[in-house]
Amino acid sequence: MLAKVVAGWENEGVNTARVLLVVGCVVAVAACRTGTALRDLDGPLFGHAGTTRFIVDTDRPLEARELAQMARVIRVYKTLGPAEVAEIERRMRRVVDDLVAVELGTMRPAMNKEKAALEVVHHREIAAVQADPTRCARLEAKHAAALLRIESEAMEVARARVLKRLGHELALPLRMNDQRSVVAIGRVVGGAVRVTAKAYEVDVAAGKLSTGTNVVGLDGKQAKVVGNGE
Repeated sequence: MLAKVVAGWENEGVNTARVLLVVGCVVAVAACRTGTALRDLDGPLFGHAGTTRFIVDTDRPLEARELAQMARVIRVYKTLGPAEVAEIERRMRRVVDDLVAVELGTMRPAMNKEKAALEVVHHREIAAVQADPTRCARLEAKHAAALLRIESEAMEVARARVLKRLGHELALPLRMNDQRSVVAIGRVVGGAVRVTAKAYEVDVAAGKLSTGTNVVGLDGKQAKVVGNGE
């Protein structure tokens, strides 16, 4: 029946794109009726013609642009030694700290405005007790603590914003001599980064693993790529 409808539309000069749209809608409806959470793509994806299944552990709907920026772990590449883990943790921390510094820079104008307002109050208070060195010293200490608080709170906000965008699960591309596309997975815990003792091969070329790419692990959990393997 569908073939007759399509043929009839083509005879009436209907655009081929509209025909494809109808066929796509029918396929989509059929897929929805299966009731399964798996996404089956029956095409030559990832270099083979078998069915490809994605199982993604996420608590929110995924957008199309996120699917386009997704890599999948296909196997454990190797076990990392203690020195390698320490070096990868150092590099991940540096990347996160750099992103936090950039975010802090966007907050700097508002911070400077708040500091300027404190300076006005501080000078007024000092002027009122300038004959009393002890009280002046206390006010200076109070003012220094207030400036430090502004910086500290801004740093916390900047870090929270960066981790909200990236998530706490991070993936760092590793440069390999055999040209394999490999990542290490780490997690941000408080102010520290903890890296798993495994490196994983993924199905996307290393040169295409840009910051923000989602890497789906063997357990279905996602990590965001940070850095470029340098």
